[in-house]
Amino acid sequence: MKTEIIMDSVKVLSTILDIEEDTKLLHGTRVGVVCAWIAEALGLVAQQRWLYYSGLLHDIGAVGLPDHITHYAWHAPSELQSEIRAHPLKGMKLLTKIPLGTQVAEWVYLHHERYDGRGYPLGLAEEDVPLQAQIIRIADSLDLVIRSHGTNLLSLELLKEWGRTVSGREVSPALVQVLFDEVLNEERYQVLMLV
Repeated sequence: MKTEIIMDSVKVLSTILDIEEDTKLLHGTRVGVVCAWIAEALGLVAQQRWLYYSGLLHDIGAVGLPDHITHYAWHAPSELQSEIRAHPLKGMKLLTKIPLGTQVAEWVYLHHERYDGRGYPLGLAEEDVPLQAQIIRIADSLDLVIRSHGTNLLSLELLKEWGRTVSGREVSPALVQVLFDEVLNEERYQVLMLV
């Protein structure tokens, strides 16, 4: 019973985070769903639920920005750069206060690390970036790309082109391959367009 209450609270919190002026952006929801799909494809059954919740709350540290953090993905004003770069740490600190386990807080903290070592907050590279943080990273980036192009302008084939550009840079090539070979098919792509 207690676990169900906590999990319901996480879903409500994620929805609240993704509402902007009466618009439901649902960025966290889509990221969580993609995280769960990838976890399933990789056989991370024991972590699937936790990756889903990590995806839901990955941007919780961005609370307090003037606009939803998705608006700053490509062009953040210089005066907000430090606050945006601090959101993984702030998110980790907030999540340690919710009984989701330290692993969720750690994955959220590291979700802006990059496979090529050019991420933040620690500048980790390759296998030093936990797989779970890479899963959140690719799900987050995927949703941002879909939303920036408009749902009716982007095809699954164009997304695969994007996947080739992030392979070995943002996340491991193996994870990109799993995303496009085992996870994202036309049916699931359409589901993301509806959420």
